[in-house]
Formats: sequence, C-alpha cells, structure tokens
Amino acid sequence: MLVPMRNFSSPSYRYGFQGQEKDDEVKGNGNSINYKYRMHDPRVGRFLSIDPLAKKYPWNSSYAFSENRVINSRELEGLERFYSAHGTSLGQIGFSNQIRVLNSKQINKLKGGIFGNVSHITLFSDKHKELLLNSKVLSENDDQIIVNIAKTIFYKEINSNCTLGDVVIDTSVLDVGMRMSDDGKRNWTIYKDISQNGENLIDDYYNFVNMSVHEEEHGKGKIGAFLFEHVFAELKAIKHPSFGKMTDAGREFSAETLRYTYAESQKGYLLKILRYSLKNANTNEFKRMYNIYKLTLKTYNKISSDKVKIPSINDLKGKVIKENEKRNN
Repeated sequence: MLVPMRNFSSPSYRYGFQGQEKDDEVKGNGNSINYKYRMHDPRVGRFLSIDPLAKKYPWNSSYAFSENRVINSRELEGLERFYSAHGTSLGQIGFSNQIRVLNSKQINKLKGGIFGNVSHITLFSDKHKELLLNSKVLSENDDQIIVNIAKTIFYKEINSNCTLGDVVIDTSVLDVGMRMSDDGKRNWTIYKDISQNGENLIDDYYNFVNMSVHEEEHGKGKIGAFLFEHVFAELKAIKHPSFGKMTDAGREFSAETLRYTYAESQKGYLLKILRYSLKNANTNEFKRMYNIYKLTLKTYNKISSDKVKIPSINDLKGKVIKENEKRNN
C-alpha cells in the first residue's frame, strides 16, 4: 500500500510493485497491479482470483502472493536467470524464464565480482538493459559454457545425489531435445538447436528442467521396459512442477513426444507391442499394454489442443488383428 503524501508516480511510467503494470483506474494509484494471469491488491497482499496452477500446489493458499513471503520473495511470473560462463548462478531478474549468460567483463562490473548477484539491479534500469545487451541466451554460447550451466541446473533441480557422465553438446539431431544413457552412467547429450514453432527450447529454464526430468528417468536405468520407456519417462516429466511453467512451445514438444508414442505406424512404440503381443496370443500382455496406451492418450489429451479418441479394448483389438492379417499377407 502506498503511504499517503509520501509517494510519487508519473503517468508516463506504467509499472509499479515488482515491475508489474499498474491499473490505477480500478482502485486508485498503485492499488491494483496487473500480473500476467490475475490481478493483485498490494494493500492486502492477495490476488483477486485463484492461481491457475493451484491444483499443482495444494499446500499453498490459492489466493496467496509469493507463498506469503512478501519480504524476501517475489511472485514467479517469470524471471531471467543469469549465469557465468563457469556455470555459477548470478541471480534472477526480469519477466521471462530465459537462461542468459554474462560475459566476464560484465560480471566484473557487478557488486562483489564473480560472486555478485544481479537481483539487486532495478528492473528496466540502464543497468538492466546493459545486462541484456551484454548477455546471450543459453543456445548462443560455446559448447563448454552450455555444459557448465547444464550441470548446475541438473544438480540443483533434478538430482544432486548422482554423478553425471560425459555431457556433450550436439546439433546433428533436430527432432530430439536431449538423450541420456540408460546404463546408469548418465552420459548426457544436449541438442542445442532443438526448436518448436521457431522457438529454441533449451533457452527457457523450465523447458530445460522438464526435458532433463525426462532424461533422468532414462539415466536411472530402472525403466527397463521394452520399447515404451519413453512413455513412462514423459509421464513422469508431465507430473513434475516445471511442466506447468513451460512455454507453449515446450508443452507442445511434450505432446509431440506422446504423439510419436501412439502413432499408428511402425514407429509407434505401444502399437508395435500391441501387435506383437496379440500375434503371439498373449492376452494378459495385450490388456496391460492397452492400459498403458489408454493412459498415454488420456495424458496427451490433457496437454494437447487437438484431442484423440480413445478406442475401447475390443475396438483396438479388432484393428490390430486386421493389421496383423495385412502384414501376414
């Protein structure tokens, strides 16, 4: 709440608390703040509508601001994350979830040198603009810099109790974001040019985290399922909190992974096994695989704009029988 007679604002500057846009027409100067997804009343420290991600965070009040930590925290509407080339996290500022890397000269200008923190820099200030001009998004950096930052994020967000194997940056496969070996060694390949709808996916923090969650399921070496390990890995990633914070392109990429899984072709993991189990008269295996197939389609329908009809077990069985007959002829 603004202190009477001790505040000033210019009509030419639209931003207020935490750098969000003010809506002074509703409740007076500075009393209504327009966040991306809902309106906030700084006088009571509450939003006026339910958090759109409330179901993912049942331990929080659906109207609470910044988990009720209004002194040392800020609402996560999106923050640029700055790193040094060595992988050191330098802090967060801004409105996007971009991963940005500062060059050494810019780091030295920060208070405290290499251990400086960008979070003390005022939003939209000349210093903030300078940070953006002198930094690069993750994919624009040399391979070793990407490796350093990838390790920092992995150990912070995914698994701090393991040891990564060889981490390699590659550009040769453009329809895959990452790959991790399933032999327990966690050799990790990151394809830095992976994109969806023209957006480079690894430049967004939560896209990077969620794809890493998927790969860690492979890295554990515990999936051990014939051909459909991608299903379980992707279902795990979708349940991770980072999924709700991904970009639209990132979530569409996840949907593509599941679409590939049920594709009605030889490349479809689940249908391939359904055909195999039915051909060998393994009824129990067919039922088990149908349940996984059904779960995959349900999950796909939750995250994709285009919906897929889920066939009954008998309809699918009849379809697979016909396809097996065609293949035998």
